[in-house]
Amino acid sequence: MINQPHVIINRYPPAAPPATIPGRACPGNREIPRMLANCLYSCVYVWTRHYGEFWMYPISVSPGGIITGYRWDSSRWRLIDLPGGHIESFY
Repeated sequence: MINQPHVIINRYPPAAPPATIPGRACPGNREIPRMLANCLYSCVYVWTRHYGEFWMYPISVSPGGIITGYRWDSSRWRLIDLPGGHIESFY
């Protein structure tokens, strides 16, 4: 299970994510947390090793590579912490 964050950050996504799911674009590597830092406060589709695939709205990346953000669960956004090493790719 994805860890729940300890601190609530008040930067809620403005709307639901797009209805279409993109194709994989970014191959997985150790630089994914750094690359996602360039995508803060925007909808990103992620494919993970253990948690499936989903829309995410990242709001921070820790120095240790933990991505904090919101995950779309088909009806609403939920705040999560996602280890960057679990992400296979993102778009």
